[in-house]
Amino acid sequence: MYTLAEMNVADESVCVFGSIEMTWIDAMLRWNDTYYGGIRKVLAPHGLYWRPHISFDTNPSACDGRQSKVIERVLLYSDGTINLIFHGYIGTSCIVDVKLFPFDRHVCAYRYFDFSHDTTEFILHSQDKTVQYDMFHLNEEWEVSDIGSSLFIVPFSGNESWTGVYECNFKVSRRPGFIVIHNIIPAGFVILLSLFVPFIPPDTGEILSYAITTYLATVFISVSFYENIPNSSLCITLMSYNLVTYYAISSLTLIWSIGIVCLSRQSTKQKKIPKYIIKRLVKTSENTSEIKSADDYAIVKEDGNKVDYNSDMSKVEWYDVSRYLDKLFFILTLVIYLCLLGWNIFMATNKTFNACQSTVIA
Repeated sequence: MYTLAEMNVADESVCVFGSIEMTWIDAMLRWNDTYYGGIRKVLAPHGLYWRPHISFDTNPSACDGRQSKVIERVLLYSDGTINLIFHGYIGTSCIVDVKLFPFDRHVCAYRYFDFSHDTTEFILHSQDKTVQYDMFHLNEEWEVSDIGSSLFIVPFSGNESWTGVYECNFKVSRRPGFIVIHNIIPAGFVILLSLFVPFIPPDTGEILSYAITTYLATVFISVSFYENIPNSSLCITLMSYNLVTYYAISSLTLIWSIGIVCLSRQSTKQKKIPKYIIKRLVKTSENTSEIKSADDYAIVKEDGNKVDYNSDMSKVEWYDVSRYLDKLFFILTLVIYLCLLGWNIFMATNKTFNACQSTVIA
């Protein structure tokens, strides 16, 4: 293999530029090189020699737009050895698993077989047992590594005869550096910023503009991700679920901010605050100064573990309630993000859930 020309995850195909070398012995083409001036090998004209009817399990559409012509070179040796080499773009199918995008890995394979002869006449063997990468040119987006090769026997012609099928497997892994730096890290900062929306006081007038800014940033990050995420419905990536969750939380944060601003501007004369909310505010406050104008409406006396509340609580403002609800909302969103992070780590490390239900190579 010389280079990986294209990896199409949506079509489950890969196009590589490489060569396939085949060698066999034809006893009818031997000669004594001493009779022919020491010539031990010649370049054979195309079509003037016997060759096995090897078929390749390829995917021609994987190399659309590239020169699909395969160049052959055949060398005949004086001992009857024939060396045939194919050069060109060769496409094949892959078993894709985009679950962990952009850390996804895919297994691709080339298969060779001869249905013109059974195992009693012809059988395939491999000398190296692996794909050769000595002259491989590195791909900036994908990393290719060898898995190995295997030879197995399959029936044909109604199970009356058997033929050999040789399979070369290699793994294609995405290089995640570009997506991590240009997408994931900025998305992390945007998520971090959106967490602090509830800390902005609703009476400052900046909470809505801040919430809208983080919402638009989330939308922009989502769009930039969708341009890179593989378009596959058979295997939805974890990143897609994460983006939907982040988008939903960002939308909820914006709606929440609008509601908090409206709540903080309500008057207690129009709508009174339930007493259980006031008691909860006082209980959760480490000191009453945290509550706006607390000295004007609440006097707390501690007698051991008992707390006696002043009966005059009519001056409690909805602003204090909105600040208390903002704290609860922050805790809720933080728990959701931490649970989502734990779920991603679990899915990434648990091999049982990594594989997608993808189509098998035909």
